[in-house]
Amino acid sequence: MYFVESGRRDGPTLVCVPGLLGGAENFNGMLAELEATFHVVRLDPNAERRLSDLTSEVMRELSYTSTADAVAEVLDRVGRPQAYLVGLSLGGKIVYDFAIKFPGRFRGAVITDVGPGPFEDSELYRFVDGLVTNAPLHLPWPEMREHLRNTIADRNLRSLIQSQIAYPGQKPPAIWKTGMKDFGEMLNRQRIGHQFDGLERVDAELVARGVQFRVLQSSSCSGISASSLPKIAELKSMHLRPVANSSHFLHITHKDLIVQELLAMLMPGT
Repeated sequence: MYFVESGRRDGPTLVCVPGLLGGAENFNGMLAELEATFHVVRLDPNAERRLSDLTSEVMRELSYTSTADAVAEVLDRVGRPQAYLVGLSLGGKIVYDFAIKFPGRFRGAVITDVGPGPFEDSELYRFVDGLVTNAPLHLPWPEMREHLRNTIADRNLRSLIQSQIAYPGQKPPAIWKTGMKDFGEMLNRQRIGHQFDGLERVDAELVARGVQFRVLQSSSCSGISASSLPKIAELKSMHLRPVANSSHFLHITHKDLIVQELLAMLMPGT
């Protein structure tokens, strides 16, 4: 597991977990503020995969369960028994899994717009899946770009989608890069479905220690399924905060809020 270490060695450790196609750079916009308080460890589980452009061979190595174990291994390597965590998008699923497997090492987390239920049930997944399935790949790039501009209102999602389209030989038809073309297959391989049973097992222990999940929920294009909201409400260690006028990419548009929530975990009673 690649990681980047920075910030205060005398501060509490904060492990930063990016989303499925993300990396350590996803935290750059909030890094200066985090480094002033935390010993920051930014994971980059996709470093090797990006070098291979997520080919089919690399995809076969994607493993959700081993990534949670890798968080514990990284903590051992930097000599820290416990950590706070921040998980962006599907990185939040890794954070949930870490808390389930290593509750004694888990000090609390901020998670952006993903819940313990299946991501496939969310508004965001259905939109992206439909977009990938029905994209007019026969269009040349100028027309494709215009199509995406008219189809995807959120510019951060549009930017992500555009980055996953390639034109072999610089002409149509376009193809999806493997990471997006087989998005559903990648999710299935990572077994990131129901996590409620595991969280229910550790909920009382986390509450007794004053440990929280602070989950930020976007107001549109959300990665948290509506069907999971009642179950989230039943978990006393989980605190859901809806964020007005936002989309799934809170780490881009609401960096200050994420930092605020992380710092609030350090203050008892907040």
